[in-house]
Amino acid sequence: MTTANLWADNWTAANPNATMPRVWAGQGASPSDVYPSDFFVWDRAYLRLKNLQIGYTFDSDVLPIDSLRIFFNGTNLWTSTDFPLIDPEVRTGVGASDLYGGEQSAQAGRAPYMFPQLKTLSFGIQAKF
Repeated sequence: MTTANLWADNWTAANPNATMPRVWAGQGASPSDVYPSDFFVWDRAYLRLKNLQIGYTFDSDVLPIDSLRIFFNGTNLWTSTDFPLIDPEVRTGVGASDLYGGEQSAQAGRAPYMFPQLKTLSFGIQAKF
């Protein structure tokens, strides 16, 4: 959605089937402040592979050492969502500015700083002699 789309296909009496809400440029409260709407409420449903840990310990009879283990650990490997922002777990809207500090204001219900969760990959070998 771009600003041009908002202006080109916004609701008016002549365009009641528009895809965007009415544009308000007045001094007072906009009609969307007076009449609640779910237009800007997004579905935050998501499926995430948050943590995966795989390891294998080799049989000590085959090796010249007491034990050998290899492992992999991954965090935030995959996320599936239709949420249009970076991360469906980012807190936005009412209370977001309290969470991020008084000087950091949330704009249009968005957190002032939005970063995706870090993806972490760890590999290792553990040997006992």
